[in-house]
Amino acid sequence: MSKITERNLVVGLDIGTSKISVAVGEITPDNQLSIVGVGNQPKTRYG
Repeated sequence: MSKITERNLVVGLDIGTSKISVAVGEITPDNQLSIVGVGNQPKTRYG
């Protein structure tokens, strides 16, 4: 059986005219922001 772990996540999403960007962070127990992941993708003509 899986153990459920609660995480305090913050997500930023930017949908611009030429690309889409995202950043995911986790609030640590000492109230610091730890970056979990980032990503971006150029927008296509049809996307």
